[in-house]
Amino acid sequence: MNDRNTAIEWAREILANPEEYYILDTETTGLQDPEIIELGVIDLAGNEIISQRFRPVTQITDGAAEIHGLTNVLLADEPPFYSLIDRLDKEIFQRTILIYNSAFDCRALEHTYDLYNSDLQTVKNDCVMGWYSQFVGEWNDYRGSYRWQKLPGGDHSAIGDCRATLAVIKYMAESHLELGIQSSELPLDLEPLPQTL
Repeated sequence: MNDRNTAIEWAREILANPEEYYILDTETTGLQDPEIIELGVIDLAGNEIISQRFRPVTQITDGAAEIHGLTNVLLADEPPFYSLIDRLDKEIFQRTILIYNSAFDCRALEHTYDLYNSDLQTVKNDCVMGWYSQFVGEWNDYRGSYRWQKLPGGDHSAIGDCRATLAVIKYMAESHLELGIQSSELPLDLEPLPQTL
C-alpha cells in the first residue's frame, strides 16, 4: 500500500472508533516558550468539549497577537490555565489526542504546566499534520520527508482549528484508495505550514 493510501486508511480507522479520540488545538503567547491562552477540544462528532481562554502569566508577543487577535488586556479577566489542569488530566488525556502539528501543541502544554509547577502526564497523541502531509505527498528533498501542509480552513481560533482538523480527517477518509492523484485535484490550500501559535 502506498503512503497516501496508508493515510486514508488511518483516517478511516480514526472515524470508525470515535470514542477513543479527542481533537485539541491551542493558541499561545508566541513561538518561544509558548504559554497556552486559548484551548479547544472537540469530539469526532464535532461536539465542543472545551472552549476556554486563559489569563497568561507572560506577555503575548505582538506577532502572535496579530495572528490570533488575543492580547493581555483582552484576557485580563479570564481564569488562569491552572483552573483546567485537573479536568485535562482526569478526562481529556484519557483518550488519544489528535492535533494538527502535535509537536508544537505538546511543547506548549509542557511549558504551560511548568509555569504552574504541575507535571504533565504522558499525553498519547497523533499528529494529523503528518498524516495529511503524507496524504498530499509533496516530497521535501532537503528534509527527507513530506512537505508540511498548512491547515486548510483554519481560522487561528482553538475551536475553529479543531473543526478544521476534523474536516481534514474526514476528507482523507472519504478519498478513494488509488494511485496518481494530482495536487491540482485537491480543493485545499497547499501552502507551506507556518509555525503554529
